[in-house]
Amino acid sequence: MNYAVCTLQKTEQSSKLHAKKFCFKFLHQPTNSKFIIPPQRLKTRIIYFQQQQYESYPWLHYNINKNVLCFKCAKANSLNLVRSVKCSDPCFISTGFNKWKKATGEDGRFARHQESTCHKAAILALQNLQKPETVASLLSQQLSEKQHGARTCLNVLFTSTATEMSIS
Repeated sequence: MNYAVCTLQKTEQSSKLHAKKFCFKFLHQPTNSKFIIPPQRLKTRIIYFQQQQYESYPWLHYNINKNVLCFKCAKANSLNLVRSVKCSDPCFISTGFNKWKKATGEDGRFARHQESTCHKAAILALQNLQKPETVASLLSQQLSEKQHGARTCLNVLFTSTATEMSIS
């Protein structure tokens, strides 16, 4: 899978690494996650990230910090597309999530994030970003087409006038 490595910085508030700029170009979901993504170690057991979570939550993205992010939210955040939306859970946007015990279930963090306002706004913002059809671009395209049509008509007129002059 092709992806670019992010530059990282330590913030003053936290010793955790945060992505300085979201620079992954492709969704990264390793097929052997159990061996790549570190497990959560509890007192009595070890919990691993489950591979099928990529199918249930296709927005999950393996991060250089050895945890997962929401690809859609992190990308929209890096492009400043969700500034107006309150995103209360930075673990899916910048710091990364790795508490596998709390990840799934009816009230799991993945399901709650997927239904959050921030996630829905990020998806909508990215979809709108892919549509280059702004009013200005549509008007510009329409003007170009009219100019091309007028130029073609003018060329036909000049050609027919020149042909008539050479005949007479």
